[in-house]
Amino acid sequence: MIKDRLLNVVGFIFVLTIFFSSVIHINATSITFSDSISMFPDNYKPYLQKLHAKYPNWVFKPLKIKLDFNEVIKEESIKNRSLVPLSSSSYIKSNIDGDYVTVIDSYVEKDNKWVSTTLPLVNYFIDPANFLNEKHIFQFEDLTYDETVQTKHGVEAILKGSFMHNKKIEYINLVGDIEKTERTYADEIMTGAITHGISPYYLASKIKQEVGNSGSGSTSGNYLGFEGIYNFYNINAFDSHNPIANGLKWAGGGTTYQRPWVSPSLSIVGGAGYINDQFIGKGQYTSYLQRFNVNPHSAYKKYTHQYMTNIAGAASESMNNFKAYSNINMLNTSKTFWIPIYENYKYTNVKFNLENHSAKLKKDIYVKSGAGMSYSEKDKLKKDTIVKIEYGTIFTEEYNHTSLLYPYFYKIKYSLDNKEKDGFVYAGDVVINDVITIKTGETFKLNYTKEGAGDHLIQSSNRRSVEVNGNSIKAVEKGVSEVRIYSGKSMDAITVKVV
Repeated sequence: MIKDRLLNVVGFIFVLTIFFSSVIHINATSITFSDSISMFPDNYKPYLQKLHAKYPNWVFKPLKIKLDFNEVIKEESIKNRSLVPLSSSSYIKSNIDGDYVTVIDSYVEKDNKWVSTTLPLVNYFIDPANFLNEKHIFQFEDLTYDETVQTKHGVEAILKGSFMHNKKIEYINLVGDIEKTERTYADEIMTGAITHGISPYYLASKIKQEVGNSGSGSTSGNYLGFEGIYNFYNINAFDSHNPIANGLKWAGGGTTYQRPWVSPSLSIVGGAGYINDQFIGKGQYTSYLQRFNVNPHSAYKKYTHQYMTNIAGAASESMNNFKAYSNINMLNTSKTFWIPIYENYKYTNVKFNLENHSAKLKKDIYVKSGAGMSYSEKDKLKKDTIVKIEYGTIFTEEYNHTSLLYPYFYKIKYSLDNKEKDGFVYAGDVVINDVITIKTGETFKLNYTKEGAGDHLIQSSNRRSVEVNGNSIKAVEKGVSEVRIYSGKSMDAITVKVV
């Protein structure tokens, strides 16, 4: 059986053919929902069942990825394919050779202010099971245009809080004059969507993801050397120390996709044509597949032609679409989600225990009700308060810059007002009390217990003092290091003092 995805494109029609071996069609009138999800891994099913109970009009379709799960994680973690901002927490920045210079304690920038992330974080974002909830499943949403649910009102909901919300377009032309129009940004996004067969919610989310709520040099029209040129999707703003200039140079040259883009309207509509031509119509028809090019039917070589290097990009964009549908009360309308299934897939659900250990707080902090800075505050604890660590876990909130600043949290127990309580604190706000003291030049094996399946990584926070090779810990020079164990979701640590 062949499934034809017909996309409305200016001048021609793309036909995306997906063979039955990769697509399971679901006929809700003849089979039960339980039958329809039978092809998914067992650990997907509870999440899909929960979503189905709340949103019965949603359709979940398995997309078989003919690649080994561990191979994908490895490939996406090399060649500068997965980056985080330099300002991110050290917990998620790679300090292996090539990504970090030990002698000067400095991370190697792979793009302007962007550095390589760790293997466990790549694992976390690649594993679909971590995102099968109502807010983040939208990275698997079919990104073709659906006039029954996608509206200008919904686009405005996504643009809320940005410079484009409910605004008519005014821009600087090539001679430096201000041009005023009667068209809003939402109008042009809808035009691009209808013309090129792409979800307008995806286009709006993509613009916000690329240029931010306040815009950037790509949208200002006054970027030095490229005055009067616009690139709302940052197309061809490739990795370098001046990606904006690279993108504007491309936007101002050539004649394809309505270039040169001498107005926001041309950039938004013409850019939508580029995205369809290069991504949506070439087998990268979900945000996930654009971030991780693993579809066996992609027109491009696997692991190449990936729209962004931001490891959290697709997860972050999915939040915008969820908010848009929520704001216009259209979450329960019919939607299709293509959810990847990998070969030799193994759900990373590991918990570590180095010791039944404790820690003290580095400063006065509020205990959080969940693993994330946006969770409600419970109690305020003083600096040097002793707490018992139960386990470490990755953030469970929105995937934005704050999440990358505070990626891992400890579930703790503590005493307050003669009562035993629990909650979460950012891992970077504690000092692990359990200390292993070793002499310079000595080596020892790190012992720990592990619950659950999945691979893991052991990393030293201070490579000048402590080097890690598998489970082997070598003391290099006097100093203190936190030796951390990571999986895709969990972490734990112990303090190593070299004397």
